[in-house]
Amino acid sequence: MMIRDLLREAQQHLAAAMFESLSVCLASEAPVKPKAKQFTYQNGRFKIIDSSRPSFMTLHQLRGMTSIWCNDRLIWVMQYAEDYSDEDRPLIRRILRMSHREILRTGEFFGVRGPWQRVLPSQSLVYRNVVHEHSDFGQFSGHESLRSSDSPLERGRCDYWGSALI
Repeated sequence: MMIRDLLREAQQHLAAAMFESLSVCLASEAPVKPKAKQFTYQNGRFKIIDSSRPSFMTLHQLRGMTSIWCNDRLIWVMQYAEDYSDEDRPLIRRILRMSHREILRTGEFFGVRGPWQRVLPSQSLVYRNVVHEHSDFGQFSGHESLRSSDSPLERGRCDYWGSALI
């Protein structure tokens, strides 16, 4: 199997894993405080592990890593650092869940986070995802942000970066 095909299959498994994980997280609509967690998803020869922990710097920051294993070999990794309020975290999870559903449907690469931009008029919010130029599933970096539609100031942000290791 070609590396490109293996990574395309891995991307689909990642989207399925994140969709499942976010569905579980969204079962409760209560504000979510950052806490250490690990989610493991396995399907055939693929295993996805997403682990995160709160930062010691502020109450809202979360640091994490997502890894994809194929036949017990690490093939892909992403790290992220997010800073969202407890009240915004469920909203971000809903946006990401929708994004992973779209990735499963189309295979389009969004930098493993949300869509390029989503306006949420009912909450007067704008979500934006900026994937740096020349990024693909094999090597990427970017950031997402959430802001009020009437302000240029960010309410929250997540920086992410990752690459294939094969």
